[in-house]
Amino acid sequence: MRIGLAIGHSYRTNIKERLWEVKVCQGAHDTLLPLLLHSGWDVVAIAPYQYKALNNNDALRYKVSTFNNAYVDLAIELHINAGGGNYSTAIYWDSPVTFSHSEHSKGKKCAEEICKEFRVLPWRTIGAKPQSYFDRTLYFLNNCHAPAVIVEPSFKDLPKQRAFMETPTGQALYATSVYQALEVYRRGQGAVA
Repeated sequence: MRIGLAIGHSYRTNIKERLWEVKVCQGAHDTLLPLLLHSGWDVVAIAPYQYKALNNNDALRYKVSTFNNAYVDLAIELHINAGGGNYSTAIYWDSPVTFSHSEHSKGKKCAEEICKEFRVLPWRTIGAKPQSYFDRTLYFLNNCHAPAVIVEPSFKDLPKQRAFMETPTGQALYATSVYQALEVYRRGQGAVA
């Protein structure tokens, strides 16, 4: 199974909180990527220099274009949430506008598996949610041709969650939770390593 793996945003930002998020997600990514490769996943990962060379919007378009051109079977973007919540979630595509709804509903299954694994975090998960639940339309979800999931294990504006995610333990737990969920998802899709 071919997977697209990216972190949200880019290093080329003047928004301090976004830069913090990129660094934390890069730490989780750097743990997750070798786990996937070692387990036989065909991974399309965005090169770190792209996050440094491109601004936020260009980086987003580049990620989606790269995954679409590589015909990934699943696209994952690692994020940290913001805006006054206290939970973890995984957001999936749910608007059958351009692509097959049945194909994209696989993203829901993947998001659900991720949220099951997030039960190990020291705060609650609200489970997998479609982007419409948040009354949002997200470029990554709407424009990837494959099932896509945005992973948000915590809130950067909550001091306790922020401090935990800054630690190597927090980033490793983020990565291993996603990895375990992806393995369950892959087995459910009938794919073998």
